[in-house]
Amino acid sequence: MIPIMAILTVLTGILKQLSGDVMPESTIWISLGIMIVSIVGRIVFVNLSANARTLGSFAFGSESAWRSANA
Repeated sequence: MIPIMAILTVLTGILKQLSGDVMPESTIWISLGIMIVSIVGRIVFVNLSANARTLGSFAFGSESAWRSANA
């Protein structure tokens, strides 16, 4: 969703430029900021997801080992 916002921000600036206006510098900075937030968010949440999967696998594995040892 966030990358789409960055694309729409740039497209708005391009359309302003095509209609004769000058593309504002703020459009470029806003788009860059949106893209950076998107990339950082993806990195953080992919790492959190991987950690949760790893911990879940360890928990399941230890529970399975405990059951087979006590059976």
